[in-house]
Amino acid sequence: MSIDATVMKCFHNLPQIHVLFSAATHMPFVTCDEETYNDQIWVFPNSDTLKKYALKYTELKMPVGDMIIKKEFFGDFFMDLHSIGVNEIIFCENGQEHKLMFSEFVKIPDFSKLPKNQQPLMNPELQLSTLYFFQEIKRPGVEPDKEKLEPLAEEMYANLAKARFLLPVVPQKNEEGKEAFLFPYLTDKNEKKFQPVFSDHPQYKKHLQKNKMETPPRLLLVGIEELKKYLLPHVDGYMLNPDGNCHVLTGQLLDMIIKQFKS
Repeated sequence: MSIDATVMKCFHNLPQIHVLFSAATHMPFVTCDEETYNDQIWVFPNSDTLKKYALKYTELKMPVGDMIIKKEFFGDFFMDLHSIGVNEIIFCENGQEHKLMFSEFVKIPDFSKLPKNQQPLMNPELQLSTLYFFQEIKRPGVEPDKEKLEPLAEEMYANLAKARFLLPVVPQKNEEGKEAFLFPYLTDKNEKKFQPVFSDHPQYKKHLQKNKMETPPRLLLVGIEELKKYLLPHVDGYMLNPDGNCHVLTGQLLDMIIKQFKS
């Protein structure tokens, strides 16, 4: 089904868009269409329209907000959506909900044509399952619904078990003059220490931009078993996507995932 040209013209002529944002994940709020099972985000032409729509999620104790994307950043934003597995945008305008299939108006580069070592890492299944899980479990004042959370957790853990990750390291020379690695770590407001790790290149790029790093660390491409191997003894775990949903992976959690979900 083709997109209505009038709707697309309205969308692209906006100086900025307002995206429903999840305070639980620090990412766009995602929903799953009950009929098509498309994974969606919600976009509005102004903040007033977004606030009216957001009321129903506020009543459900699902904290949401307004993420403003200026026109010059539309391209980067759409690429980020691709990396988290979203395949539909709901554009709410003049009282109507226009369903825009992602593939119909965003051209995604074919990274498979690049050499293997130049292809960006993407984990859309992991990102999406993590977003759904944390949107549900981080509802302030709401008793966790174990029946609803269990399948979400299992899907997330299964995706963690099969994923590859980007682990930053700082090359150094040891006392013998041989190359060794230092593993950077972050300290949160509670003085807990976490090694940063990333699910994909867009999340790593966000981290570099936010922290204005002049000399980016080297990246190791690792699986979950290697994450356990490289976990420093004096830290509290890994922080997966520290500028996104901040998913803590402790050594105990890594052991459980490896034992129960790594085939």
